[in-house]
Amino acid sequence: MPTLKIELLDYSLPGSGKGDSADFDETVRRDSDGLPLIAGKHLKGLIRQALRCGSEWGWLPTIADSYQQPDEQNRPLDWSRLLFGASLLEDGRNQSDTHIDESERGMTADEGYAGRLHISNALLPQAVADHLRNHPEQQSLLFVPIGSNRINEYGATVEHSRRRIEVVIPLTFYATLTPTDELPTNWQAVIQTVLPLISAIGKQRRRGYGRAQLTLLTEGV
Repeated sequence: MPTLKIELLDYSLPGSGKGDSADFDETVRRDSDGLPLIAGKHLKGLIRQALRCGSEWGWLPTIADSYQQPDEQNRPLDWSRLLFGASLLEDGRNQSDTHIDESERGMTADEGYAGRLHISNALLPQAVADHLRNHPEQQSLLFVPIGSNRINEYGATVEHSRRRIEVVIPLTFYATLTPTDELPTNWQAVIQTVLPLISAIGKQRRRGYGRAQLTLLTEGV
């Protein structure tokens, strides 16, 4: 089964969208054992955006006619729609959810067309996860608190602007890619072509967090 390898190169915030009482404004997303994970929905959004860029720049091969199913606007099927269907950004719904990172918005099907590729949540390697489950006292070493304040034009801290987030240290995660319907034989090569366009994951990517390298392992792990 093809596997997506995500190597974090810096502190990252694969956020949960939730705070932790009075301690953090936002915390890292965790599984049921308290271990960090990267949501498959977030990865799907990042790859989807990369596929759109690849299509617009002429990097990607044409999809065979046997897969073509133009939408109501008579647009030809591109790779982002073939693999992942339509996003909520495209169909005009959920536009008010501006607090959600674009790559974390939910995915929905086109009218009459659904995506054909599922991406699981990205998890730590099994051996690492097993060790941490057996030694829960070490789990706290994976997370780092970071605080910040807004500074006004005079160089002074703005009152009540203190913000504290939780980030995860550089780690390696793996997600499984599972076709839910027939796909062209070159779909993995297409994803490999656009992965270099993704240089960071998680929230606050434009502020220097989440640098990452993504690699598609066609034989799995």
